[in-house]
Amino acid sequence: MFKLFRFKSKTALADPLQEKVTGRIVTRLLQMQEKWAAFMDRKINRLSIRSKKFGLMVFVGLSVLICAGIVIETFTGTPSPYKVHTIASGKHFTATGEVPVTALIPQREYKRILAFHHYMDSLSASPSGLLLFDSINHCRPGLLDSAITLEKLYHSQNK
Repeated sequence: MFKLFRFKSKTALADPLQEKVTGRIVTRLLQMQEKWAAFMDRKINRLSIRSKKFGLMVFVGLSVLICAGIVIETFTGTPSPYKVHTIASGKHFTATGEVPVTALIPQREYKRILAFHHYMDSLSASPSGLLLFDSINHCRPGLLDSAITLEKLYHSQNK
């Protein structure tokens, strides 16, 4: 059976020159990382345990001071790129956070929504239409839920 929405698979063709260049770059970066790690290992292994602990304490102390400085700057009045501002909600939201419904759904649109809903129901009822129903639901997962929500919205505005 045919699917309503077909996805074409895109296969990338491998360029041998590009693969060769990429491989050399990766190999070179790995070699540089290994050399840097060996260099740092030699430097650190020459230090005593006391020196290593002191270096760790200095590093942790500086990190804590920098983080504390950022937090203090954030809440004080000094100009900073880390300033905490109040969050302004959009003009389409009410004080409770709900979206106000101002647009009315016309009768003609409501009939189209109903026709779509009945069409989807008839597809799900027949075995041959079930494949089409499943493919539509797979490609547009919230479509039927949106139609139901729009129907409820129409009924709520006409009370």
